[in-house]
Amino acid sequence: MLISFATWVIPAHDKYLADRYGEEFAEYAKRANRLVPYVY
Repeated sequence: MLISFATWVIPAHDKYLADRYGEEFAEYAKRANRLVPYVY
């Protein structure tokens, strides 16, 4: 379940947010914690 979440759900959600919020989301993504630090 974690693999499918990390390979399908998270990227789709990130793309949706990037399309909807543009630069605001890009700035947020730079400072947000990753699911697995230094990996994803």
